[in-house]
Amino acid sequence: MTERAARLRPDALSCDQARVYEHITGGPRSKGPRAFDITDADGALLGPFNAMLSSPQVGDRLQALGAALRYESGLPDRVREAIILVVAAHHGSAFERYAHEATGRQVGLTSRELEILRDARPANVFTEPAEQSAVDAAHQLLTRGDCDDDCFAALDRHYGEDGVFEVATLVGYYSLLAMQLRLFRADQEPRSRVLTGEVDNGQSRHRRAGAGRCHRRRDARGGATSRGSGNTEPHSLIPNTDKDKTCEQP
Repeated sequence: MTERAARLRPDALSCDQARVYEHITGGPRSKGPRAFDITDADGALLGPFNAMLSSPQVGDRLQALGAALRYESGLPDRVREAIILVVAAHHGSAFERYAHEATGRQVGLTSRELEILRDARPANVFTEPAEQSAVDAAHQLLTRGDCDDDCFAALDRHYGEDGVFEVATLVGYYSLLAMQLRLFRADQEPRSRVLTGEVDNGQSRHRRAGAGRCHRRRDARGGATSRGSGNTEPHSLIPNTDKDKTCEQP
């Protein structure tokens, strides 16, 4: 499957794109153990992150929302990852399943639980009522666009109004990513390895090599462009062809 958005190395990014890249690779996602790769061997972003460079102003806000949901949410880690996997199963998202089964294992989801969560209609995933209430709510939101009164009451009882809001936002955010992955033909499991808990030091090496200097990208005809849509070879890695424009990173 050919990806529709150009996969960009760090040294090919515009200034705005480089800032988004740095926020994705150098923000909270870079701290502590990471379960899956978010860049390839050349430092280009994988999965939903690459397309975020197409519109840096919107992409930066989108990645920030994802970081808040992953690292600042009050939901338990197991519950968060289970909800994401319910979304992945509903949309048939290979990348989301790959990434969040790996993360789910890190936060304690069992092989049996992961197997059940691959079903688009998960039932009796958890014996703990609070955890199951979150899965039930996610499934109802995906299939009905709403929760019935009993489902809402159970979720509110276990997690409060803030938890209800975060569950709904998780479902919406990862549904959006699933759509973007499908649209840009990037919804596939990377060929690179699944990490085993260690931090990949290659990530910072790519940032040092490219993110300090950023350049205007050129399309296939040689014209400068700051967006991914100008490139006519959507699956290629675009080399840096403009050595004149540099900018400082914040």
